[in-house]
Amino acid sequence: MINCSKLASLEADNIMHIQINQNRFCNLVENPFHNLDIIEKRKSKFSNLGFIKVIPMMLLAIAAAAVFPSAAHAIPDVVKPKLTVTAPSAATSSVTGTPGGAFILAGVATDNIGVDHVLVSLNGGVPALATLTTAGAVTTSYSFTLNPLGGINTVTTQVFDLAGNFSILVTRKFTYVVKVALTVNTTGPGAVTGKLAGAVYQVGKSYTLTAVPTGPGTTNIFNGWAGVGLTTPATAVPKLTFVFTDAMALNPVFSAAFIINRFTLGVIGSYNGLLTASVLPASNESVGFITLKLTPSGSFTGSLKISGLTLPLTGKFDNMGNAVFGAARTSTVNINRIGLPSLVLSAVILDLPPAMSHQINGSLGQLNRGALLPLSSLVAERAAFSKTTVVPSQYTMNKGYYTVVIPAQAQSNGLTTQDFPQGDGIGSITVTPAGLVTLSGKLADGTAVTASAPLSAELTSPLFAQLYIRKAGSFGGLIALNDALPNSDLTGSGFLWFKPYAGGVNYPYGWPEGVNTTLAGAKYVAVPGTCVLPGLALAPPTAHNAFLEFQMGGLTLDVTKALNISPRNVVTRLNKPADRSYSLTLTAATGKFAGMFTHTDKTHPAFSGVVYQKGNSHGGYGYFVTSKPKVINAGLSNLSGLVTLRGAQGPAPVNLGMAGSFVILSKTGITDVPSSAITGNIGTSPITGAAIGVTCAEVTGQIYTVDAAGPACRTQDANLLLLSVADMELAYSDAAGRSSPDFTELGAGTISGMELPPGLYKWSSSVGMASDVTLEGGADDVWIFQVAGNLSAGSGAGITLTGGAQAKNVFWQVAGTTTLNTGAKFKGVILCQSLIAMNTGAKLEGRALAQTAVTLQQNVITQP
Repeated sequence: MINCSKLASLEADNIMHIQINQNRFCNLVENPFHNLDIIEKRKSKFSNLGFIKVIPMMLLAIAAAAVFPSAAHAIPDVVKPKLTVTAPSAATSSVTGTPGGAFILAGVATDNIGVDHVLVSLNGGVPALATLTTAGAVTTSYSFTLNPLGGINTVTTQVFDLAGNFSILVTRKFTYVVKVALTVNTTGPGAVTGKLAGAVYQVGKSYTLTAVPTGPGTTNIFNGWAGVGLTTPATAVPKLTFVFTDAMALNPVFSAAFIINRFTLGVIGSYNGLLTASVLPASNESVGFITLKLTPSGSFTGSLKISGLTLPLTGKFDNMGNAVFGAARTSTVNINRIGLPSLVLSAVILDLPPAMSHQINGSLGQLNRGALLPLSSLVAERAAFSKTTVVPSQYTMNKGYYTVVIPAQAQSNGLTTQDFPQGDGIGSITVTPAGLVTLSGKLADGTAVTASAPLSAELTSPLFAQLYIRKAGSFGGLIALNDALPNSDLTGSGFLWFKPYAGGVNYPYGWPEGVNTTLAGAKYVAVPGTCVLPGLALAPPTAHNAFLEFQMGGLTLDVTKALNISPRNVVTRLNKPADRSYSLTLTAATGKFAGMFTHTDKTHPAFSGVVYQKGNSHGGYGYFVTSKPKVINAGLSNLSGLVTLRGAQGPAPVNLGMAGSFVILSKTGITDVPSSAITGNIGTSPITGAAIGVTCAEVTGQIYTVDAAGPACRTQDANLLLLSVADMELAYSDAAGRSSPDFTELGAGTISGMELPPGLYKWSSSVGMASDVTLEGGADDVWIFQVAGNLSAGSGAGITLTGGAQAKNVFWQVAGTTTLNTGAKFKGVILCQSLIAMNTGAKLEGRALAQTAVTLQQNVITQP
């Protein structure tokens, strides 16, 4: 016979399963023939239960029993053992202990034959053997050392007898009460409220502590909790709600840290910036605009404009300047979009003191099949101005009004001049004393655009507008105020203009590739009684002093209209009857102009423009859009062309040839009452060098003669002089022969105090000026004055150049004599058929090229 009681020692790892199945197995052994089929069916199960090693022994026993049946069969034990638990008793609801302490479970087990073992499980753990006072006895006490957790514990106990019978599970629930005093320390300027001052904390219960900064206003802020068992994000917020654990009870010390608030008045406020493409080429999906409003607590709200959408943003900057989002305080946030992949905003960092660049930087990515692809980077600058901290006054004069031009320029992405507008976009920008910058205008395809953003401390402002149907296009870039530049008071960089395929006749294919452009702005001022168009001088209503020009836009030829604009900005169309092929209205208050003109296709498109008042670029700029579609790229499209309005630039300059290398050139001699100061070369021909009465010390340059006579420092070069004199005479003839003068007999020869625009002027008599004459124009503008008589500048009178005008582009062709009286300050190239006489102290910035003599009296002559 098999001693089934010995099976309890087999397969210790499966002791509970062995005990449970022991009795059944022994019954099978005692009835071998009847149960052979059952054993075979249960064989695999026994293997799983750890009995695989004893199966052969069992089968041998069965076989032996079949061959050598015993004389008598043992009566199986089927009586289940019993168990009582005395500690904790059923009436025990709680047990008081210490952190990590122990509790002795105790009770009594009984069986009709004998108790084999008792198993104990705490809180669902692996059953373990209790200690029996008398193993195998009918009645025995038992005990087991528990290490309960603070709080509610569940313990189950079960007894097994020698035959493998087992009792029902006895379950006890009790609360293991662990109470300790929690110490809460603080560092920095703050305090903690809640259950404090040595109060007892019980393991398993929930508590709340609140960190409260102290000090005036928002001077100080909370900087985090520390303690065993505390983890983020709970440690990062002032209100700490936690369950007191055994680990905390073993080391009951928390700390709350406080620091001086880094979110000061110089940090909080509005931050605004552009999103630029991280990977080129840029697209409308990778550019945008972000605005965030930061509070003294470090939290922020704002929005993101991108791909035609405006998406809300909320979050908080921690005390290191890193943005965190949501209750979990993650460093990234997913921004969901309907019908589009989600965006992921990450690495958003605020530069806090002491560096404090007043910037927020970050990255924007796009999810694509589980991968995060880089999309954009962002830089947002803090708004630096307010009602109390105002923009420097030079940028807010005339209500901070600027006229703006957005010029067309060549592209490097394959777009040709037929693919996008060739006109100039126009508009205005206003800058308020509180620092708000607002753009209002029209792009060169006629699209209205408005955008606004605050100024940063660096006087920059990010402007961005979503455009077209479904906002599938955009226009944006960064502007900077700087009135120290020669040709602008504000500039725009990095401007991109995206237009989607939209159908219609106005560039229907758009430019999703993007058009790169710039933006230039100039302060605009309208002075009563003065024309707002720079470079425009007074002219009789019957004479032109401005040109209106049209280019590109499907024109077979450029169209130019000469017109007159009065000091009161009244536009007069010339000719009799007046030219009705165009119209022009100039609004002095805003600097805007508009009208229509006759296109070479016989249509009458409208045009718009603005006056730009600074530097060499001064003038009027704008665009027109054809009213009759043209065939472009095998399709029809209305085209945009360029409009300019400018003061008369005058004729082409006179070619001086080799005469242009001399500041004084004479055919009959140069006399001097010393001493004069001459910068440039001088010479005479064909007269001998002895006719040069200027000393070497008076000349910074070369003195050329036809022979060996003359000053000791002379350079003899008869051939050079011969050719130069010939070019001088040709230049004189060129200037005298220019036809179609812009102005005839102006002032009857008296031009004192006049402002003269570029152009060709003709007088049939002498010309004189008793006071200064102003020549206003650009660096390339030209003036030619044809004087049939004499030219004289009164004592102290002179020529003033403004707007960038240059003396080298001013030509005085004089058939008689030229006299610059005492102290006169003259400018220009004098081409005189007779004498040029400079009286005492007269100054000339230009050239004295005389076909007779040049006389000097203590003068200053400087080549232009």
